[in-house]
Amino acid sequence: MTFLFDLLIEEFLFRIINFIKNIVFYFNYVIMLPLFKGIGHMSKVKILATIKDNENILKVDTMGILNDNKIVYYENDTRVVVFINSNNIILERKNNEYGIKLEFNPQLTKEGLYDINLNCMQVELSTYTNEMIIKDNYIYIDYDLYMDHNLNGKFIYELIYEVIS
Repeated sequence: MTFLFDLLIEEFLFRIINFIKNIVFYFNYVIMLPLFKGIGHMSKVKILATIKDNENILKVDTMGILNDNKIVYYENDTRVVVFINSNNIILERKNNEYGIKLEFNPQLTKEGLYDINLNCMQVELSTYTNEMIIKDNYIYIDYDLYMDHNLNGKFIYELIYEVIS
């Protein structure tokens, strides 16, 4: 009986979370986006993002906003901001538990920061970019992530976006 009750509670919570996500989506893209149409070059975009390491693959299929050289989208409860320059990418990820800022330049090591909110702790990171491709509507970054000068992992970040409106 307890198991059935737990399943019902889990289903109820899942539906509430999805309902809240839909409200946030509606507010961001239906109400706010038209208000900012005249500011900069803001567009609604379809996002397909993939983060791979040696063991895991995380795929995200969502909507976002493109404003000049910045893409903003949400990956569950994490806000992701990608700043795009001709030979430089800055990737910021932030939620209630942590914030991370990584910078990528081809064949260069760049400093980053991992800010853990729960422990009020900051950890210095660095990235070495093995390969970076920036094309129209496409970003590919193959990089090594170092924490305290020790290799933490090898990653591939791939972003495909399409302007919807």
